[in-house]
Amino acid sequence: MMGLVFTPTLTGHSLLTAEPFSGTRWATAWLMKTSVSPFFFLKMKMKLMSLSSATEITTWVRTARRRPSHCVPCSSSHTCTPSSAPSPACDAASSRAHSASTQRQRNQCGGAEPEQWLAESGGPGQRPSPQPPSPPSCCSLAVSCSEIVCDPLSDYNVWSMLKPINVSGTLEPGDRVVVAATRLDSRSFFWNVAPGAESAVASFVTQLAAAEALQKAPDVTTLPRNVMFVFFQGEIFDYIGSSRMVYDMENGKFPVQLENIEAFVELGQVALRNSLELWMHTDPMSQKNETVLNQVEALLSTLEKSGAAVPAVVLRRLNQSQPLPPSSLQRFLRARNISGVVLADHSASFHNLYYQSVYDTAENINVTYPEGQSPEEDLNFVTDTAKALADVATVLARALYQLAGGTSFSDTIEADPHTVTRLLYGFLVRANNSWFQSILRPDLRPYLGDGPLQHYIAVSSPTNTTYVVQYALANLTGKVIDLTREQCQDPSQVPTEDKDLYEYAWVQGPLDANETDRLPRCVRSTARLARALSPAFELKQWGSTEYSTWTESRWKDIRARIFLIASKELEFITLIVGFGILVFSLIVTYCINAKADVLFITPREPGSVSY
Repeated sequence: MMGLVFTPTLTGHSLLTAEPFSGTRWATAWLMKTSVSPFFFLKMKMKLMSLSSATEITTWVRTARRRPSHCVPCSSSHTCTPSSAPSPACDAASSRAHSASTQRQRNQCGGAEPEQWLAESGGPGQRPSPQPPSPPSCCSLAVSCSEIVCDPLSDYNVWSMLKPINVSGTLEPGDRVVVAATRLDSRSFFWNVAPGAESAVASFVTQLAAAEALQKAPDVTTLPRNVMFVFFQGEIFDYIGSSRMVYDMENGKFPVQLENIEAFVELGQVALRNSLELWMHTDPMSQKNETVLNQVEALLSTLEKSGAAVPAVVLRRLNQSQPLPPSSLQRFLRARNISGVVLADHSASFHNLYYQSVYDTAENINVTYPEGQSPEEDLNFVTDTAKALADVATVLARALYQLAGGTSFSDTIEADPHTVTRLLYGFLVRANNSWFQSILRPDLRPYLGDGPLQHYIAVSSPTNTTYVVQYALANLTGKVIDLTREQCQDPSQVPTEDKDLYEYAWVQGPLDANETDRLPRCVRSTARLARALSPAFELKQWGSTEYSTWTESRWKDIRARIFLIASKELEFITLIVGFGILVFSLIVTYCINAKADVLFITPREPGSVSY
């Protein structure tokens, strides 16, 4: 009997040949194409050789090749896609050797291995079961085909309101909000080494000081307009944080909507000012609208009025045709024409020579301390940079106060240089200091290291910078209330407290009079976190040109094999013994060679043999 046989070649193709039919060879070729383990392959090949007829072999192979027409729902978090037959990519992926974790996922999802299919079909030489076997889950194929090799860059934006709002809903269209924004993240050529002194830290430290100064104004609760402080994450990677907030605002997923924004003031790089100048950058495109042009003009006038009483800061206007520098304001302008300004220490090119570099450290913005001081003295030492940034914070706080409708206490608002210097020391020099410890929850203390914090965006959980900024903002703008730890962690137990209006945090608190124990306390504030994940991953638009699609590759754990070395004594003994054996060998060789004529007698030449 002749049959068609596919013979695989080294080039990956198959040759179609006609030769006497061999059932065993045909079934063996099918086994080679399936994803089976080598042990199972050898076991099945031996059983195939024991079958007598081609009919039995064909029946068994057809039974074993049976595939289900639908998928069993997975019991894990993986999603199965019903399919009549797996795709070629899945066939290729399933033929690889799987790890132990993948095998466990197969078992959890109800997937069946080839050995299980064989057992359910009755095995070779047996009649298949009248009832069809339970269909294996597609989850095993999904795990193989959907192996995750990278994660989207994501973190959390930090935001707070000057006056509390109900976060369970959205503001009314008539409610007006002034936004003060800056960025939190930085980067460099090396992963997770991003000091960002000038590119990030100086600006968000200034905004924190401005938030504290504005919160101390006596009439903040009666201002006609609210103020929102926002600290965006992921701005270095195509504005991840700001684009997500705009997306949430447009889709009603954020309490503040785009139409609620009255004005937008953003802090850029502000630590390297020349001749006390601070430049006000605006967008020329949006100002083609006459309404926006008038609003921007009023915004600039308010800033100039606020800076007039601070001699150390000189605000300058730029040519109206000059475009905006890289800023979060651009993402908001793409969605809606709003009046906005970016404050920066440069008019055109950056003053920062180490922008997004490992050298953008405290020394780059002249944050230095006298020699011989203790860490606690350095923490409270007011540097010249701290004084300069406090002046900028004062101008910002007064401008926000006036933009919110305040008039009575503008001249009394002043940022505290001690707050600025503590923040600079904690973020740029030593995070594990007494002040940072006092403002954080007890479980967050391990986030503080002995060096500066790094401001590289994470891939899932909030970074150290996000947590510290959130709790710094909460302590600087919040209020200490008399609640127990249990009540602070669950404010619903207290009828007078509302978790929709405030956030509650149980922090370690300052040291007591003996400086041995801390005095924990409950802080109530409006400081919250908002997800900073690019909308492209929410919409599954992997080729999006509208939103950021930056990801970070996954990598395996780096491993090293460590070998113990012998002690010096053992090495010396080994050397001496080896040298002794060498000398002994030389002496023995010399003696044998000297007595060679005695030890080795030369055999006589055989005499002639006569026949």
